[in-house]
Amino acid sequence: MKVRILVQAEGEVLAAEEEREVDEWEAAVLIAQGKARLAEPLTLADVRGLLIKEEKSAELLRLREDLIPTLRLSMLGLSREERGKLLNEALGLFETRAFKVLRSPETTDNMTPDELHLFYQVRRVLRNWLEEIRRRISHGAF
Repeated sequence: MKVRILVQAEGEVLAAEEEREVDEWEAAVLIAQGKARLAEPLTLADVRGLLIKEEKSAELLRLREDLIPTLRLSMLGLSREERGKLLNEALGLFETRAFKVLRSPETTDNMTPDELHLFYQVRRVLRNWLEEIRRRISHGAF
């Protein structure tokens, strides 16, 4: 998954930044080295706002596709307490969305790639279970 970062230009006296789209692992290295920062980091207020909107909506809201890597990278410079708070809000958001995903929505348009994967995995498990029940009933084996 690609994320957008702002990279400090080499040798610049004034901290000029250039926006780049890089792989998550590269962004993590550059951020850890102090050579870059996220172009659009997520704050506790951002995630809390997403959670509140998601809880109020009957349908899945469209989220940015890079939400999970951006959350992970946004936590890099935070204190342990701040990371814990951000993580709790994010887990609340994903839990709320997971229950909506499991209700078998008519459309998967607003699912993130991770939620789409969950949806198809759960659907596959349920189909296999139903097929097993069907076999057991039709063959009388319990």
